[in-house]
Amino acid sequence: MKKIIFILVFALSTLGFAQEQYDSENYRVSLSDLKPVSYEKDSTANALVIYEYGNSYFDPNDYVLKTEIKKR
Repeated sequence: MKKIIFILVFALSTLGFAQEQYDSENYRVSLSDLKPVSYEKDSTANALVIYEYGNSYFDPNDYVLKTEIKKR
């Protein structure tokens, strides 16, 4: 009985930490995002990442971890 309760609690707790799906294809960078000449927090920065999205998954064909990263 204790094992069943433990397994049930463990299963429910892992579902509570799942990440939300985010549609990265609809994200657009506006013209106002590109206009600033310097970044306030680090004025010596050469570049500024406006948006970053990453997705890791196992390929079912060869069981290799693949990671896709999109930056703007």
